[in-house]
Amino acid sequence: MSNVGERVSKKDLTDLRRKYEEIRRLRELHSLPDEPDPRVAMTTLAGEFPGALRELDDMPELEVASRIDELDRALAGGADAPRWAVAISLFHRETRGALCAKRWLGRRRHVSDEERTTFESATASFCYVSEARGWTNELEALASPPKGRITELVYARIATELKLSIEETKELVFSKRSRH
Repeated sequence: MSNVGERVSKKDLTDLRRKYEEIRRLRELHSLPDEPDPRVAMTTLAGEFPGALRELDDMPELEVASRIDELDRALAGGADAPRWAVAISLFHRETRGALCAKRWLGRRRHVSDEERTTFESATASFCYVSEARGWTNELEALASPPKGRITELVYARIATELKLSIEETKELVFSKRSRH
């Protein structure tokens, strides 16, 4: 996993694999005539992996299986982490942090130095402490994100990290393939 380095850990790849297994499981349950209520499982999935419900809805089953296989190879040491895995792992991490910070911000549109310090202290109680702290210097951007969407800021961060364009980043994170 030589290209993973500081960007994505073995745990990150294991978590991604678990996410795709959960997507597969939810689809299997959905195909049952007496499908159990999926709301709790879907809420849990979306909380840990922001954007996963989009994958649940749009990603073809063959792509889900292919991703699990690619992650298995990378985890076994037989292949580098796929580029899409690095991008989607970064997407989940950055989005979790941005969502935590945005919840803390509430309706604020401007952030003083004092509020920034208060935010840094408050992150100790967040579910995703380090992810949220990573947004400390961009709280104002989160308060008024481009196009009103924090994902635009997330994509910009990932694009910079991976040295890609925003469009290339979006394509890696959410392939335009549909299961329909």
